[in-house]
Amino acid sequence: MKALSQKNTINGKQSTLFENIDKTYKSLFDNHPDLVFILDLSGNILSYNKHINSVTGYKNEEIFGSFEKYIEKNYLNSTIDNFLLTCGGQVQSYETAILCKDGSALEINVTNIPIIVGSEILGIFGIAKEISKLKEKEIALEKVQNSLNNAQIVANIGSWDYDILEDEAFWSNQMYCITGIDSHTEFVPTYSSMVEIVHPKDRKRYEQIFNKSLHLAIDYEIEYRIVRPNGEERIVYEKASLIIDENQKPVRVIGIIHDITEKRLAEKRLKENEQQFQTIFNNLEVGIWSINMKEYKATFISDGVQKICGYSNDEIKNASFSWEAIIFPEDLPSYLSQQKLLLKGNHINHQYRIIHKNNEVRWVQDNTIPYMTDDGEMIRKDGIISDITNHKTAEAQMLYFARYDYLTDLPNKRMFDQRLIEMIEYHSEMNRIFGLIYLDMDRFKYVNDTLGHSIGDELLKQISIRLTQCIIKGGFLARLGSDEFGILYPSLEDTNELITISEKIITALKKPFMIQEYELFITTSIGISLFPNHGLDLETLLKNADTALRRAKELGKDNYIFYLPIKSIEEYKGQRTFMLEMDLRNALSRNEFCMYFQPRVDVFTNKIVGAEALIRWNHKEWGLVSPQEFIPLAEETGLIIEIGNWVVRNVCEQLRSWLENRHQVVPISINISPKNLLKKDWGKYVTEIIKTNKLDPTLLEFEITESTLMQNEHIVRNTLNIIKDLGIKLSLDDFGTGFSSITYLKQYQFHTIKIDRSFIKNIVLDPQDSVITNAIIELAHGLNMKVVAEGVETEEQFILLNQLKCDEIQGFYFSKPVCLEEFEMLLLRDRLEPIKID
Repeated sequence: MKALSQKNTINGKQSTLFENIDKTYKSLFDNHPDLVFILDLSGNILSYNKHINSVTGYKNEEIFGSFEKYIEKNYLNSTIDNFLLTCGGQVQSYETAILCKDGSALEINVTNIPIIVGSEILGIFGIAKEISKLKEKEIALEKVQNSLNNAQIVANIGSWDYDILEDEAFWSNQMYCITGIDSHTEFVPTYSSMVEIVHPKDRKRYEQIFNKSLHLAIDYEIEYRIVRPNGEERIVYEKASLIIDENQKPVRVIGIIHDITEKRLAEKRLKENEQQFQTIFNNLEVGIWSINMKEYKATFISDGVQKICGYSNDEIKNASFSWEAIIFPEDLPSYLSQQKLLLKGNHINHQYRIIHKNNEVRWVQDNTIPYMTDDGEMIRKDGIISDITNHKTAEAQMLYFARYDYLTDLPNKRMFDQRLIEMIEYHSEMNRIFGLIYLDMDRFKYVNDTLGHSIGDELLKQISIRLTQCIIKGGFLARLGSDEFGILYPSLEDTNELITISEKIITALKKPFMIQEYELFITTSIGISLFPNHGLDLETLLKNADTALRRAKELGKDNYIFYLPIKSIEEYKGQRTFMLEMDLRNALSRNEFCMYFQPRVDVFTNKIVGAEALIRWNHKEWGLVSPQEFIPLAEETGLIIEIGNWVVRNVCEQLRSWLENRHQVVPISINISPKNLLKKDWGKYVTEIIKTNKLDPTLLEFEITESTLMQNEHIVRNTLNIIKDLGIKLSLDDFGTGFSSITYLKQYQFHTIKIDRSFIKNIVLDPQDSVITNAIIELAHGLNMKVVAEGVETEEQFILLNQLKCDEIQGFYFSKPVCLEEFEMLLLRDRLEPIKID
């Protein structure tokens, strides 16, 4: 060939070079898994490893002369050009194709490295890799590069889990280290923030690959640059897998990022460097070693071995050192079994754990090559070992996050569905019942929107802890979505077990959550379905539990409901009303009623000066039933009289208990039904309760509405006179909504009037409501009555009422109605602070 004939042939120094190659290097040369060869400056083939024979099919006597005749003609010119550039001292990497003995063409990637001694180029060292083998779908750390130029592994891997639907990602700590972002900042990993880190020149390619992966629902891998906040550029390799939902739609992407900056820089240095092989080996993070089997003595150990195991070269070469002694005990039998294969001349490539000198357990990848005599005796073994601990850790994390929720560490939807299917199969065979509880947090979105996702995430963590504490008798708890949780209860003997756990959960979640400087209150709605009553498969059971959950929300939230196969919510409400009416008749005997208290706060001091007693019904199946739902039923059925008497008696007994225990006490107001006032002997009933409890009547206040006064005025007036004579205060409730309230103010001389919440709601925005409210306050003060504003929820309302000289307020601005224990805690405070969030 004309181009190559211009080069001089190899001189005597070249012969000297190759004669002095160490046996270790020769073994690595011969047994290298890629095609390795040496050319002179004329392009003649001087040496090659035996892998070339197995790949091309040529025998040794058929491989000689110029390399040109083995190059496929379409690649010949470019191959010669790269050869000439290498002869000029440049390292070249390129693609070409060689002709095999059977006439087929094999595509390869070739790296030509000039062999330089002193300042003189003596020949070319080449490594060729089959391109097809580079397309394996494995994580970077799982590939141990046997090539001398690509043997370094930088153990620096970060893992991430991206929720496509929520546009939220979870990053491991190493992700923050790799990207240079402070994990303590307000940085939130989302798709846009992740793309923003990508180098501007690589960003379009990254987005194309990512979007293609989502569109085709396929995994992907990519290498690109990132830019740290300080401007530093890093090179990373990313590999990700998609998680598909039941509709074959991607819902999550789980991946790793491997910082390969040092690896790429090392490869560049290796291509440009003129160091000899010993220097190259000692700069690799993999360990290269050789052992003389006759003396069982290490003849060569690179510095990389010490980095992996912690023992110095001198310690390893010491006769008392045994590699088998530092292998993790559980992995030793497998290791010894693999070593037997070496005696048969087989290469081994296996993974096992070792105990580092500092007592850490590390994973290693060990590739060992035996050197056999013609008689089949192993006289030496050479090897390459690398630390794959980070890869194994990342692999375990990916497996974990495929089944568990990254935020709460609870089983995820995928694992929940799997367990549900298993329970369906088992309980079908055993003909047994199990329950599915589906929970959703009420107003959780409001927390996220108001305080941010970081507060919301911390709230979810604390919720999951409380839910875990509520689980009994083998229940299986999982996080199914943003603020949705599911619980499976196997082999139920009695469905009341589900009622018990639901009530326990509702009670547990009502207690405040302290997150940073916020005291958060949240409730939950629960839907329950049963197998096989409400479904025989996963989809039906989940759908029916969700239906029950939605009905629980529509009926006031903060309760639980069993699924009922009813077509419409109207039909459902009708059936519920019928069931409530039946159960209401037994609620007192079952002791299902309890009292809540809502403080009345002095506008000028913020101190509690009174409270309104509010009855609650803790239904055995439905949970807490709102008074708006059962009080009308009680009125219709006449049970309101007995319930009203219970309230009066309960409040009096509670006041007596506080006084006897020297607890802080304030007057308590009670809503009185018209039916109670219309009973001729009701005044005597109240008098008897006061005397029995030896109670100061001024600690009681009865609230009545204008409509009550309009019913049989004579009887009502007589009863109210008895009450006033006892010393009990009277309050006119919902003032301003009737037609003759002023008349009644004059007749009955109330101690307090309560402005209806309909005026307070828009008092800041509607000037007419403000004028009416001001007029009511001035009227009451003119008649020597106090004024209470109901339904105060905002700071603006509070400030305006303060300016209008309203005496007291009642509403969510300071406190919602609370149970007895919480109210007692509030009474102990000197003054109340506004609630930032409910």
